[in-house]
Amino acid sequence: MPRVSVIVTNRNYGAYVLEALDSVATQAYRDFECWVVDDGSVDGSYEALCRLSGIELLQLEGRGQGAALNAACSRAQGEWLFLLDADDRWRADKLARCVEFIDRHPECGALQHPLRLIDDQGRPRRGRFPLGPISRGKLDPERVFRGVYYLAPTSGWAIRRDLWERIGPIPEEIFPLRADYYLQVQVAAATEVGVIEEELGFYRVHGRNGYTARISSDRLLFDMELAERFRDYLVARQGGSWSLDGHFPHAWGSVYRLRMKGQAGRALVRFWRFVRSMGPHPGRRDWARLGILLLTVLHPGLGIRFGSWMTRRMFRL
Repeated sequence: MPRVSVIVTNRNYGAYVLEALDSVATQAYRDFECWVVDDGSVDGSYEALCRLSGIELLQLEGRGQGAALNAACSRAQGEWLFLLDADDRWRADKLARCVEFIDRHPECGALQHPLRLIDDQGRPRRGRFPLGPISRGKLDPERVFRGVYYLAPTSGWAIRRDLWERIGPIPEEIFPLRADYYLQVQVAAATEVGVIEEELGFYRVHGRNGYTARISSDRLLFDMELAERFRDYLVARQGGSWSLDGHFPHAWGSVYRLRMKGQAGRALVRFWRFVRSMGPHPGRRDWARLGILLLTVLHPGLGIRFGSWMTRRMFRL
């Protein structure tokens, strides 16, 4: 039985997935298996994956990221599950550094690290993801739910398989995208999270990433509805309030939808609820979010354009 299972999910990332898998194949640490799930690709990437050796390949029919992770994690045999998006890649010492950390910190059931930004051609860019210092230790799941912490993206996460068996499977109908969001909230409720400060991988910025693509009204409403469905799921299964007042994507989508319905007064109330939910010492990210929300109250179209510009500027695009 391998110590580590690497989980790679792919959907139409034929331009990048072979590079991602090459970064797995060249790891200095060798006690691992690699599961690759292709979720209904139509760009030829599944056919390319079929020609590879040394991987366990699964094919789904466009069921979404949550289903892809469920399919691989339920079959994985490793003690630890390491996640990798098909458009990212790892440093050659990533697994070795992480296993060394795991051995020193048995109290941690999950591990994360930042990623260095690269462009669509794999060339280095300034900056890293996440932008701020990664949160560690026993995290408050409701603060994770609201997006208060700085947390690594999917390719910077690993969780123990016994923890996955407690918090999985991911509800597929809620998370066709953003499945890492589910894992982050549930991990925070279940274990301590370890952090390695080194950038052990690379986050590719290519315009289709969930965090760096240009923001549209459809994306705002998707994020808002995802937050509502996830809140209802958590309340039904775990109890608690799981308030959406301080949830920025929900607040932004709500303000936009209310303004488009001509309900400016209700949009202003939603903005004020977000203001009241902020802590006593707001940081630069909090002030940026307030600016985006206020502009959306005043002019929905400009609010979306400014928010998109602000997001891309933070990633130095």
